[in-house]
Amino acid sequence: CAWPKEADTERDFALTLNPLVSALSVRKCLVASNGELVRPGDALYFPSPTSALLACRQQFLDLCIKAGHKAVDPAGHVVEFLHSKKALEKKPCEWVLNEVLIPAAADMDVAKLARLLVAYLEWVGSWKEDDIVALGARLAGIAWVPSEDGKARTIVDSFDPEQSPEALGVVQSGRAKIDEVMSAAGVQPDVVWKVLRLCGVKKDITWEDAITECREAMRTRDIERAGRLFAHLTRHHSHMRGGRTAALKELQTCKWVPARSPGRTFDAEQPAAELLSLKEIFPQGSHAVVWAVAPSLCVPCDATLKELQPTRSVTSEPAVLVEQLCALVGAGNSFAGIVGHLRAVFASLSHARTITEVIVPTAGRLEGTKLAGMLLTFLEWVATWKDNDLKDLGKQLADIKWIPVEDGSVRTFTDSFDPSNSPDAFAVVRQRRVKVG
Repeated sequence: CAWPKEADTERDFALTLNPLVSALSVRKCLVASNGELVRPGDALYFPSPTSALLACRQQFLDLCIKAGHKAVDPAGHVVEFLHSKKALEKKPCEWVLNEVLIPAAADMDVAKLARLLVAYLEWVGSWKEDDIVALGARLAGIAWVPSEDGKARTIVDSFDPEQSPEALGVVQSGRAKIDEVMSAAGVQPDVVWKVLRLCGVKKDITWEDAITECREAMRTRDIERAGRLFAHLTRHHSHMRGGRTAALKELQTCKWVPARSPGRTFDAEQPAAELLSLKEIFPQGSHAVVWAVAPSLCVPCDATLKELQPTRSVTSEPAVLVEQLCALVGAGNSFAGIVGHLRAVFASLSHARTITEVIVPTAGRLEGTKLAGMLLTFLEWVATWKDNDLKDLGKQLADIKWIPVEDGSVRTFTDSFDPSNSPDAFAVVRQRRVKVG
């Protein structure tokens, strides 16, 4: 046929080429990626705008064929010509991602999938943030991100290795480990990480992660791990995502909290020795007054979250103070060595409650020098009380026989005589004079 000359018009080109295109569009003249000859009208083409996508192009073509699409890859000028004549469908780059790669992800080898997705994530780095977030929602159910523990996780289940709490085991195992994948794909890591962060890679644990960490700490009896979790929850609970109510309910009942065990000697720096539930322990600040008889919280920081505070307290369980006094006095310790600990117990409650709920019950369980030593230490401690409070104290202790007297017996306040201010002429006075030197 005659080829148009320079002087010919566009109409002349059309007269020559349109019949040719029409004839070719119904003939199997293009080669699909699987080697099959297909008609241009049945075929489709998609671009690969980055070097990383271009390197994976054959894999994308194969996926299209597997999905039933007759993908072709002719020379660029052929594509443009046929497309301009509406003889070849040209799909946008994101079509392959949305209509081919994502639907096929569940059945793909994870390593292969990771490289293809990383190539796409670099390309979408130029998208608007809202569009990237929307893409993240589509990718949320696909487990493809390699992690430190060797498992493949979803983006939203993976942790950012640069912006997540490294002290927690659940984070250490779930950190994204994609440096090798990015290097193999030839992408820009900073662009891919920007996209991953917009797609929802985690910077902090969720409440569900907290439960996982808690259960693992209990399974391995790892006290330090549990302590790190407790500290993290105390400091970061306000912005953690997930099922807060359900998680806190479990955290309040299971035995995962680091606790000091009761001991024979006091150590302000005593480390945690066991994992107990919040219902079994006293607050960290109560250690000084329950250390001999009850466990107490032992974590790196004070509990500020109400739901994670120990439920036991000396105000609601004053009987534990009675146990503490009996343990201190009954262990055969010299009073000189335990005075400070006794005073700490005396100061735990109000004056009135200390007398009625601690001192009087304790007096009922001690006798002899142990009872006398405890009460003498208490009386020394109350010396600064107001006179009215001291009179009330006298009434409360009036029936307790604890004062040693000259005849070898023990008597009450009202049945004893002041050795320096009582009449010496009477035998009964001399026999009942206080003897506490």
